[in-house]
Amino acid sequence: TDTEEMVNLVGYDYQECKSTYAQYFDLVVDQEKYDSEIPQGCIISHTPKAGTPIIVGNTQVKAVVSKGPQMVIVPNVRWSRIRLQVC
Repeated sequence: TDTEEMVNLVGYDYQECKSTYAQYFDLVVDQEKYDSEIPQGCIISHTPKAGTPIIVGNTQVKAVVSKGPQMVIVPNVRWSRIRLQVC
């Protein structure tokens, strides 16, 4: 059995990594999380981590994939509440 060091997938597109590394390991989504820095569909973290020895063709890599930034509902602001200082 061949062993290699796990590559760093953080910040890369999940689907692209899944197809690119299919012969080396089985990449699966373990969790999806909102992240303001990592774009939607990209990998936030993975297990095993980069540098860990893996068995080529016989290792499952679990990824946390970004849902992108969490959207926040902003309440309506009524113009009547805005007060401007007169110069």
